[in-house]
Amino acid sequence: PWGEWISQWNRDDPVHGLFRDNVRADDEDAVLGAVGRLREMLPLPGWMFRGALAIRLGRLEAHRTLLGLADDVRTSEMYSVLGSRAMDLGDGITGVMPFYDMINHSLRPNLSLDCEGEWFELYANCDVDAGEEVFLCYTKLDDPMTETNALWALVQWGIPTPSEDIVDWGSAERR
Repeated sequence: PWGEWISQWNRDDPVHGLFRDNVRADDEDAVLGAVGRLREMLPLPGWMFRGALAIRLGRLEAHRTLLGLADDVRTSEMYSVLGSRAMDLGDGITGVMPFYDMINHSLRPNLSLDCEGEWFELYANCDVDAGEEVFLCYTKLDDPMTETNALWALVQWGIPTPSEDIVDWGSAERR
């Protein structure tokens, strides 16, 4: 019953494009094309993106087998959209917050979200002026934005992290 509403959620980034096209992890041409586009957004080594995409696409394959999901474009795209809105609510519970990635991400958010069981609170961290954009932090605030965290923010939500916000910028190039 929620399909029509969920189908209105949009993502337009290279990772979601792989799901929208029902690409498999072993489709090297499609995956390497996405790696190239992702590297334009966040200049990390291609092997990092290739590994992250193999994990992300592989999870869909595993869930298709485990849950008996259909092997079609609609299921693949829905998996991607729902995955970008899923969040850990604690106690081993994952929930879908429809607005979660509709509020933009910032490492310096002016909103916070607390979840307690079936309830959540969304509140301002500071005074917010009328017309001012509001932001949530999609990652854990107490975790530094490392190259790995920046990689996953891009692969999971389609958001590039500016290099000046990455604490270990350049370490992957040394490996």
